Amino acid sequence: MTTSHDQDGLSRRSLVKAGAALAIGIAAPAILRIGAVLAAYPERPIKIVVANTPGGPSDSIAAAMMRAMMR
Repeated sequence: MTTSHDQDGLSRRSLVKAGAALAIGIAAPAILRIGAVLAAYPERPIKIVVANTPGGPSDSIAAAMMRAMMR
């Protein structure tokens, strides 16, 4: 006795395979670009935007972070 799922070709295995193929297809562009992004990191400028007044605590923390990133 076959079920309606077997007649349509929708088994659990085919659904898992389709889900895995979809996940790999979505993740592949992000994974393939990682090397290019890391290689270009030191060559690109970094812009830090501080949303508070100059000389305030947020500005001091941003300046400390900037000095740490430049090492």
